Amino acid sequence: MTEFLTVDTNLPPYLVFPRFLLDMELNETTKLLYMILLDRARLSLRNEGWTDASGHVFLYFTIEAMSNVLQKSQMTIKTSLAALESKGLILRKRQGAGHPNQIYVKFPKDAFRETDRILSPRQTENCPYDRQDSFPETDRKLSGNKKERKKNDLSKRESQEDRSPYGNFQNVFLSAKELENVRQTVPN
Repeated sequence: MTEFLTVDTNLPPYLVFPRFLLDMELNETTKLLYMILLDRARLSLRNEGWTDASGHVFLYFTIEAMSNVLQKSQMTIKTSLAALESKGLILRKRQGAGHPNQIYVKFPKDAFRETDRILSPRQTENCPYDRQDSFPETDRKLSGNKKERKKNDLSKRESQEDRSPYGNFQNVFLSAKELENVRQTVPN
């Protein structure tokens, strides 16, 4: 049975999703793996002795264990780790044969500048300004695939007619056909 969130609700354990991941070209498994590594790094931070001589926090997490946690194949985990490493979000230090790597979780330098009040570049495209057109979220197909996004952007531009602002605040954008439909439906 589910329950509603109230003022007195104690939240169940959850993972933090860093906002900067929204703008990164990573698949969902890789983003989820980063969240799990970040959570494990937070636990390492609480435990004494899980820092190196430079004071950087590290963790041990075998590929097999990551595979079990995410219920993904070991090859998928290796691919995701390589993607995180190529983006500079983790650093793996080899410890020798038979020993798991030390994993250092990193983040972009500007990651702390973003707050709830500051939207990421991808989020600001949903906010119309200077009488620009806006598209409802339901009209967008969310995808991590560059080809699909480019195809969707082209189809939107092709299907989009010239729209003019209407309403008291000039914040409703309608094509001539849409305006005529509204006038027929609502005569006054």
